[in-house]
Amino acid sequence: MFRLLVLLGILFLFRTVTWGQCTVAVVPPEEIAFVRWKNAVRSYNIHLRSKIYVAQQDYISRCRAKNNEMRQKRYERRKEYKLEMEKAKYLREQHLIEIQKAEKELEEARYRNFSAVNGFQGEAKILAISPYVRKAKIQSRDGLVHFIDIDQFDTDSTQYLKEWWRLNNR
Repeated sequence: MFRLLVLLGILFLFRTVTWGQCTVAVVPPEEIAFVRWKNAVRSYNIHLRSKIYVAQQDYISRCRAKNNEMRQKRYERRKEYKLEMEKAKYLREQHLIEIQKAEKELEEARYRNFSAVNGFQGEAKILAISPYVRKAKIQSRDGLVHFIDIDQFDTDSTQYLKEWWRLNNR
C-alpha cells in the first residue's frame, strides 16, 4: 500500500510516467467550480456556434433570395427584349411589304398606253429618251424593248414624252 502511495505521489509530481512501453498520465482532480466554469464556457461556445450557424444560414438564404430575384429580373428583361425584337422584326417585315406594294404600284403607274403611227399600240413604260437621235426607248409589259422615233407617236404620247423628259432631266 505504501508503495502504491509513493507511486501515486511520483505520478502527481511528474504528471506522466513511462513504465516499460506504457506511458501513464495522471491528471489531478479538478475543483467543482472549475468544472462548472468549463461546462458553462462549453455550453456558451456551443450557443455561440449555433448563433453563428443560424446567422450564416440566414445570410446564405438572403443571398440566394437576392440572386433569385436578380435572375427573375434578368429573365423578365430578356423576355421583354425578345418581345421588342420580335415586334420590331414584324414591323420591319410589314414596312418592307408596304414598300414592295408601293414600288409595285409605282411600277404599274409607269406603264401608259402609247400609240404610234407605225402601228405600235399598247401599254409600255419609258426607259430612255434621246433628244439628239429623237428616239424613245420603251418597254412593253411583256418585256420587249422598242426603239421608236418620237415623231412616230401621236400627240398625247408626244406630250407625255416631253413631260417625262423635263421631269427626269433637271
